[in-house]
Amino acid sequence: MDTAQKQYQATRLAGYEKVSGIVWIIIAILQILSVVLIIAGIWNIFAAISRFNMEKKILNRDADVPSLYENVTELIIIAVVNLLLGGVLGVAWVGFDLWVRSEIMNYKEIFDNTDGVNMQNVNPVQITAASLSSYEQLEKLYELKQKGILTEEEYLKEKARLI
Repeated sequence: MDTAQKQYQATRLAGYEKVSGIVWIIIAILQILSVVLIIAGIWNIFAAISRFNMEKKILNRDADVPSLYENVTELIIIAVVNLLLGGVLGVAWVGFDLWVRSEIMNYKEIFDNTDGVNMQNVNPVQITAASLSSYEQLEKLYELKQKGILTEEEYLKEKARLI
């Protein structure tokens, strides 16, 4: 797997952790509001914080990331706490976290970071561009502009660089 593919995979995996953190916050808020589930809600806030911290580690492609996902004890504890305290949404969301864990384990090689890339300074347009043909790159740039992700100026700059 080349550097651009590793960067793309790291960005994708970090995005999953960010989504997981956001959903855990939403679940926690709902639980806290229902008073009975306040303990599960507080527990889920800690789960969210750990997901946001992990997102940064994934983006940096820290070598210790795969080892942090080898043990599923934390996920089992979160599922049990949510199950015992009525947090059905929390139990369901553990399934997503287990899937993210399997993705991390499937892409262990991106965390060797032998290329020394710090993902926080990488332009996502360049990551995608590395694996596409020139025509596909132009097409993708146009789509990003149409969706409002790129400004006209950014689109023209990237287009000129490709051509």
